[in-house]
Amino acid sequence: MPDIPVLLMSSWYDVYVKTTFDNFAGLSASGRRHLNVIMGAGLHGNRQSTFAGDVSFGEAAPFDGNVGTNWLDFRKRWFDRWLRDEPNGMEADPTLRLFLVGGGSGKRDADGRLAQGGRWIERSHWPLPDTDQQHWYIHGNGRLSRDAPAPDAAPLIYDFDPADPVPTIGGALISGQPIFEAAASTSARGRASSVRAMPACR
Repeated sequence: MPDIPVLLMSSWYDVYVKTTFDNFAGLSASGRRHLNVIMGAGLHGNRQSTFAGDVSFGEAAPFDGNVGTNWLDFRKRWFDRWLRDEPNGMEADPTLRLFLVGGGSGKRDADGRLAQGGRWIERSHWPLPDTDQQHWYIHGNGRLSRDAPAPDAAPLIYDFDPADPVPTIGGALISGQPIFEAAASTSARGRASSVRAMPACR
C-alpha cells in the first residue's frame, strides 16, 4: 500500500470515535509516516460548537482559533502540503490533537448547561501512555462505585418499549442540529422512562 498521508477527524460525541481510533491503530501498524488524528468535543461534523446536549465545553472547544486559524485554511494547508508538495510545515504537526474534557466548575452556565470545560492536548501515541484504565459499576441505589457489586446485589432494570422508544439528545449522534434535536424535543413531550431496582442481573 502506498504511503499516502491521512488525516482522521471525529468528535467525542460522534458515532465514529471507535472507528477513528481503530483506523489509526491499523494505519499506524502499517508504518504510515504521515498520519494525524483530530478528536474534538462536539457532535458529528460540528467543529465550532462549544457544547453537546446539556454539557458546555467552553470557548476552548471550537476548531477555529484553537487547533487552526479556521477549518477552511487548515484544509487548504493540508492539501497544499500533500497534494501540491508545497513545504509549509504540515509534516511537523502533532500526530494526535485531542480535546481533553474536564476542568470546569460543573455548575450550570447562563444557558443552563453543565460547565464541563476542557482543553486541547497534543500527543504522539494512542492509547495515551498515561491513561489510568478504571472499571466503574452502577449499584442498586443508582450510584457509581469502583467496587464491584456483591453477587446477590439488586441490579438496575431499564423499562422500555422498542416499538415506542424514548428519544435522546445525548450520547453518540450523527444527525446533530437541527434535524435530531428538533425531532427529539417534539417527540419527547409527555413521555418518561424509568429505572427501577430488580433482583438478579450483573
